[in-house]
Amino acid sequence: MKKVILSLAFLFIINSTAMAARQLSDFPLGMSRAEAISKGLVMRDQHGGLADVIFGGKEWPAALVFEDEKLIYLILNGSGDEYLSAADDGLWQLGWLVIYAATDNNLTFDAVKLAASGMDEIAIGEEYENFQQIVQSQNFKDSVSVYVSERVWIAFRELRGENPVDKYPDATICNVTVNKNEATLVFSTFGYMNKIRQNP
Repeated sequence: MKKVILSLAFLFIINSTAMAARQLSDFPLGMSRAEAISKGLVMRDQHGGLADVIFGGKEWPAALVFEDEKLIYLILNGSGDEYLSAADDGLWQLGWLVIYAATDNNLTFDAVKLAASGMDEIAIGEEYENFQQIVQSQNFKDSVSVYVSERVWIAFRELRGENPVDKYPDATICNVTVNKNEATLVFSTFGYMNKIRQNP
């Protein structure tokens, strides 16, 4: 599975066929391959293809990956400060929240663990602000973050020692990887993200 995603990611360097860019919401997870094609997807092989997607006010090349004819991954990739800013803006516009973040020197923020320890929402927010201040002051270039909707986060807060991957495998998440000035956003579910980790 990971090899399939990586092979599609390499296709970002190929110029896609000229077409009008669609909104991210035009390609919801679980949609059929046929419907995605009708909305502008250009298939590259049996696993998926490419489309242009508007997210955070910026046009992104997007790779879509299918399993059993259903969309399981939507991957956005862009280089430069404009794309880094668009990634932040797009997730903010969706109203999504960071539940996990880590830098290249293993500095981490884990909202689920903090909530499980009894920390309230305000204190968790302060912990994230502290994390962000350290990241900015030390100018870390590489990081990974996991975002979920507010609705999903509310469900996660109710967990008492249970793994959210096991409890809510169908919860939609966005994994954001920043490497220098390049941003890669992977929209999927906890269940499918777990498949990547188990099948490198």
